[in-house]
Amino acid sequence: MTPAIVLVYNTASNYSKGNNVIITLHEDNYTTPVHAVLAAFLQLQSTWDHGFKWRRVKGSRITKH
Repeated sequence: MTPAIVLVYNTASNYSKGNNVIITLHEDNYTTPVHAVLAAFLQLQSTWDHGFKWRRVKGSRITKH
């Protein structure tokens, strides 16, 4: 379990490095299980001191050219 928590924390924290903006979790960028785990973790940690600010949106951040 601990390695999974570290993986989720590292994934979430990658979005926050170098900025003070809100992490945006795009639903279509992850499989349903991965998205669920990331959303659950982000929701949980948002209650911690200095937790990441985040939001969930539909769609993907990847644009097609």
